[in-house]
Amino acid sequence: PRGVGRPRNKEQECYVDDNSAVRIENGRLILEARRSDPGQYPYCNFTSGRIHTRAGFQTGLFQIRAKLPDGNGVWPAIWMEAKSKDFGSWPRSGEIDIAELQGSRPNVTLGTLHYSTSNGPLFPHIFASHTYSLPRSHKSFADDFHTYSLHWEDEKFTWFVDDTAFASSSLWMSPFEASFPAPFNRPFRIVMNLAMGGVFDGDVADDETLPKTMEIDYVRVFKCTTAYASYLADGEDDGYDYE
Repeated sequence: PRGVGRPRNKEQECYVDDNSAVRIENGRLILEARRSDPGQYPYCNFTSGRIHTRAGFQTGLFQIRAKLPDGNGVWPAIWMEAKSKDFGSWPRSGEIDIAELQGSRPNVTLGTLHYSTSNGPLFPHIFASHTYSLPRSHKSFADDFHTYSLHWEDEKFTWFVDDTAFASSSLWMSPFEASFPAPFNRPFRIVMNLAMGGVFDGDVADDETLPKTMEIDYVRVFKCTTAYASYLADGEDDGYDYE
């Protein structure tokens, strides 16, 4: 399903159910951000695309091959949200960021867990964020396709870019009424969107060249029968099975 709605996080885009924002082109999924028509969208400076899976997933190997756009204020994201809000509103039910790009830092991507311990207006937003930088010979994630992967085990997350493991996390706080590894013991759905502006990277510059396009070559989800991280560490096929 396509996401439709007004911006949040002080973003400047509206997500629209339109082929200009979400479409299949040459076998790839395209999310595109454009300057909006003030008469049609008076509360948004841009229109853009957001899409998510109907299904929810719990543990496994997630691989997304994509080309992420850059530019000041451009905010492409590949992430996961809880399919049901069993522990309450965000961030209490958790969020898993597989890859998130600040357009003003086009050679850096982030993997992050978001969560909270309590509910109500004073709940703390707790997050653990990890960064990966391209080698010096590569200036921007917008220049080529890269594979962004997450290996989600029962009590551990490992992030990869192009088969290079750059971070892992096995420690987070659970809601007061639940036990570890909550909230990450429920199905999560995959979300991909192209935000413009907002708290993450600031406003889009007036002279920024548009449109901005996020291209997704594939999204793959595997049920792993053994540790993918160990497989990548030695670089050999040790007979690990994926379904």
